[in-house]
Parts: sequence; structure tokens; C-alpha cells
Amino acid sequence: MRGAAPLGGRARVVGATFALAALCGGLMLARAEPDALAQRTTEPNVIVVMTDDQRRGDMLALPKTRERIARRGVTFTRSWATFPLCCPSRATNLTGQYAHNHDVLSNHPPDGGIGPFDDSATTATALDQAGYRTALVGKYLSGYWRRAAEDPPYVPPGWDRWLGMGDPGFMWGWSQVVNGRLRNWGHGRRPDEYQTDVLARQARSFVGSSLRRNDPFFLTVSTLAPHAERLRGAGVRPRVNPRPAPRHRHAYDHVPFPTTESFNELDVSDKPAWVQETPRLSATLRKQVRARYRDRLTSLGAVDDLVARIVDTLRDERALRDTLVIFTSDNGFLLGEHRLRGKDVAYKEASQVPLLARGPGLPKRARVRAPVGNIDVAATIYDATGVEPAVEQDGVSLFDVADDPSEYRDRELLIETTQSIGVRTSDFLYVEHDGGDTELYDSNADPLELNSVHDDPAYAAIRSELAQRLDQLRDCEGDECR
Repeated sequence: MRGAAPLGGRARVVGATFALAALCGGLMLARAEPDALAQRTTEPNVIVVMTDDQRRGDMLALPKTRERIARRGVTFTRSWATFPLCCPSRATNLTGQYAHNHDVLSNHPPDGGIGPFDDSATTATALDQAGYRTALVGKYLSGYWRRAAEDPPYVPPGWDRWLGMGDPGFMWGWSQVVNGRLRNWGHGRRPDEYQTDVLARQARSFVGSSLRRNDPFFLTVSTLAPHAERLRGAGVRPRVNPRPAPRHRHAYDHVPFPTTESFNELDVSDKPAWVQETPRLSATLRKQVRARYRDRLTSLGAVDDLVARIVDTLRDERALRDTLVIFTSDNGFLLGEHRLRGKDVAYKEASQVPLLARGPGLPKRARVRAPVGNIDVAATIYDATGVEPAVEQDGVSLFDVADDPSEYRDRELLIETTQSIGVRTSDFLYVEHDGGDTELYDSNADPLELNSVHDDPAYAAIRSELAQRLDQLRDCEGDECR
């Protein structure tokens, strides 16, 4: 990010370009409503849609999203969750800070969940203070369910409309704070109370009401899908998890599982001790993983519909050109790669996430290969709106990366987990683990991260250089992180 822009900075330039083009076409903008025009051109709306545990390759289940965002905007092909775990990642998206700066370091107390998160300094509080109408629809940080059960339920600062899920663990039979009261949804398993579809209706309602009020708005929509439902109660079965909307039930029954050499990896002798001690997946577990893969894709069908409905509403109301839309996930997910299932590791399946963006000032149908991270989402929102950041930003604006990808080709991103810390570049992944183990992967020669070259003399200089850069990044703040 090129420093904090003045109010309406980037958007004002886009608006001025639009006005100049209109004048050249003979339109009499001088007679337009000046206040309304200024609002449209200098205060773009912002929408962030975030899925849960979505792998980058899962975008195959989101054709409408690819059509409405990627084809009209930018796909960042090397996008990383800088802490591939729910709570730390979500806190990073809301603050623009690495986890070591916002202090949410796991999903559970005492160093994780909602407890240590300072939610008084987020994109929501900054945009709300700048006059934006703000809303969160869906999942917040782990542990919010305890705060939702308070009387009255806790509503974090900065959100004018709060529709945060209290207990998001099931697609039916979940709770949400609505109008300051805890409401339960879907205990009768009615199709219209399927979680993702409820969130879609609520998001569209907020967009529509904001446009009618002529208010610039900031909306975050966060789904549970494709995260697994909890395996107890509500009839959830391991082989159908997460459950899809009924209309998508058999959409991916016959999609083949994308097996690569990293799946159930045969030789992990180059990996840290805790990976070496992980047994290979049994036939039963392999079958469950394949079923889970299809269930995850099927659950994304309703997410695809959600995105399409929001974007189509903006288009129908002629507000799409004035809206920045970002689609991403909190982290990826391992489905048997390197014998592992889950997240919270630096391997690409867990840390690589989809990141698509469209809006005023972004190119169309662009694919950017420069490394970007979830630390960049907040910086992008501040750049688009011209609002002063609530806290010092560790990331850069995606507008800047899209403008000149070559400038960021050699960028280094810090990757933090609960048991390791590393640095990722376009060419390498270097990781230091608690206990002393080290990994180094050549991303060009070994994109599946099968063979760590940390002990290869040919890579000694690279290892030393990345270790030094990691030491600089592990406690970085603001400009030191870029």
C-alpha cells in the first residue's frame, strides 16, 4: 500500500476518469445532483464473501462466482492465508495484521478464539466512523457462541447490522443473533432455512436497503460451507458432511478425487518428526476423504448461488460499477496430502486460498501471479475507500499488486501456525518448526512439496537467505513487513 490514501483517494480518481469520459461523450454532468454524484464516485461500496476451509481447487464448484467476479476482475493465483487457521486468519482479514500483531494465535483460549481479539480497531469500526453502513452476515470468530448467549447478546463494535451466527456448526439447527436477539434456524430442516440460503437472503436485504438509503456500505458475508458439520446430533453422518442444499444433493456424485503424489505420501522421511509419525491413511479413511471431497463441493453450490444473487442485485440496481467485491476463504484444507487432514500447517493445500476481486480501478479478466496474502484484504479496502486504517497495516493494496505485478514478484510472506513459522515466496517455502525441524521446498521444481531440500548443499545459500528474512519478518510491524 502506498500509504494511507486521503478520503476517497483511489475512488476519487476512478470517479474523475468516469466524469471525464462522460463529458467527452457530450453528457451534461454539470446539471447532475452534485452530492449524489460525489457519493457514487468517491465512496465505493465494499463486499467481502468468505468461505470456510475452502481449497483453491474447489473453485470448480463455483462457476457463477468465476463468471461474475473472476471474468470481470482479477484472480490472484498465488494467494495465501498467512496463518492457515480459522480465528487467526479471520482476525487478519479484519485488521490487516499478521497474527503476531493482533494476538489471536489459535482457535481456543487462552491465546485464541474471540477472547484475545481487539475488535475495537477493525475495517468495520474504521468504515463505520467514516460514514459507511456496515453489516456482518454469518460466521465470526470461534467462541462467539458464548458471547451470543449473553443477555443481551454481544455485538462487536463497528457493525450497524449484526447477523452473526451464534452456533454455526450445522447447516440446519443453527443459531444467529438477529436484531439483538438469539434466533434458532432450521430445526425442522425446512429447505428455506438451510444456513447458506438464509445468509444469502439477509445479505441481499442489506444491500437493497443500503442502496435505497443511498448509503455507501461495507458488507461481510461469511459462510460455514465447505467446513464440515460437527459429527453429533442433527442426524449428521460422516459420509454426508457438510450437507448440501437439497437442490444440489447429487451435483458432484461422480466427480473424481484429484489424487496426486502428495496424497497419502509414501516417503515422508524428509518431513519433520510429527509428520513422519503420522501413519498412512487406511482404506477406510481414504474412502471417507473422497466422500468428504464431494460433500464439500456440493455444499459450495449454495455459496455460488449466494454470490450470484448479491452481484445480480447490484447489477439490477446499477450499483455494480461502484462496488468492490472480494471473494476468498479463511484457509485451505488438507485432504490426505502428506498423510494429513485439516489445516494449521504451511503446506500449500492448507495455506493456499482462492482470492478474486472486481471493482472500480481493477482490470478485467486478469490473472496475477505475484504473491498476496490475507493481510492484504484490509489494506485493499482502505485503499479503495480512502478511509484511514484503524491500525498500522502489515499488508499492501491488491490494487497496487494488480497495477504492477512485477514489482511484487519477489515479495516474501510470513506463514505462521501454532507449531511453526516460515516464509513463502514465488519460488520457495521455508519453514522452522518447534523442536528444531526445518523444511525447504523449491516451488518450481517441486510444486507438490514432496522433497524438502533443507539439507541439500546446492540450496545452502537460499536456505541461509530465507532464514535471515524469516528472522526479520517474525516480529515485523507495518512497513517492516512489506
